[in-house]
Amino acid sequence: MKHMKEDLKLLARYFPDASAQSGTPWALSDFYDAVHVPPPGIQVSPRVQHALPETTLYPFQTRAVDWLLRREGVAFSPSGTLEPVTENTPPASFRQTQDAMGQTCHISQLRGMAVLDLDAANGDALQSLRGGILAEEMGLGKTVELMALMTHHKRPAVPGKIFDAYTGAYVTPSGATLIITPPAILEQWISEVRSHAPHLKVFHYKGLPPPSAPKKEHAVATVENLLRYDIVVTTYNVLSKEIHYATPPPDRSSRNARRHERRKSPLVEIS
Repeated sequence: MKHMKEDLKLLARYFPDASAQSGTPWALSDFYDAVHVPPPGIQVSPRVQHALPETTLYPFQTRAVDWLLRREGVAFSPSGTLEPVTENTPPASFRQTQDAMGQTCHISQLRGMAVLDLDAANGDALQSLRGGILAEEMGLGKTVELMALMTHHKRPAVPGKIFDAYTGAYVTPSGATLIITPPAILEQWISEVRSHAPHLKVFHYKGLPPPSAPKKEHAVATVENLLRYDIVVTTYNVLSKEIHYATPPPDRSSRNARRHERRKSPLVEIS
């Protein structure tokens, strides 16, 4: 960390970031200049349109779905099959400039690096990340675009459990999509899925029921039940109450055996 701070000081001195030094406040137009917009002229496979048979996607929506698929590492081939694709783009955190000798070099204020060859920057975290942020204006059909994405590119089923390095626990893989939404638009999500993508099974997860609740309420709040659906919709309030169940409790020795098994949230038992 100490060396990183020293590297950043050197970069700030010899390669100052013009945007950070200007002192000009950010404007809304700066956001639009920075985001990626798929160009209107790109060729998009007609297969993108086939995701939702009862809904016709606008051209800008098919371009958005194509971009989302590529961000997940796949694209339609000329034969109409989804195949892995590698985007040949420079690491996102680097910008091109010139050194004192006039040579072209690449600077990353984020990583504290100055390199002549971008191959030396392999492993850049921003380049290897999958997915992205769909930041279109309100009312342009982000819900429909995501339903098309979910239909085209479902996570393949993997038998057994996998180890989650973040929580240190074994979890069950699922091809479902978890949607966290404000309560005000939760029912809208469910309604739009049933309208545009009736082939997708959607479930509203309301959280772990109290211990005194009827057995049928406990039966739906299980891993086995959630695995039956393509989409699981819940709210941030529910997730925030159950996220602390993600990490297994410490293995402490006790003179007496635990009388009650610790409750587990199905949300954090599924990958």
